[in-house]
Amino acid sequence: MFDRINNFIKDNEFMINIYEDNIYIKNYIRIISIENNYISLYSANKKIIIKGKNLTLKKILDYELLIIGDFNNIEVINE
Repeated sequence: MFDRINNFIKDNEFMINIYEDNIYIKNYIRIISIENNYISLYSANKKIIIKGKNLTLKKILDYELLIIGDFNNIEVINE
């Protein structure tokens, strides 16, 4: 229970919101690769792979990303 309260207060929980033409990611750890059709990154214990066409980082802030493009697939790999 205290972990949930702590995450709420510190707002450090990984979050991904998927919309029709963009993906918002919050609290990722590190970007692994950025290509036109492929973006991969790490969260706390997961690897996130986003595939599509014309993928672009629209905004990048401290541990926040906004990705635009035509998305085909989003894969989450537990590590």
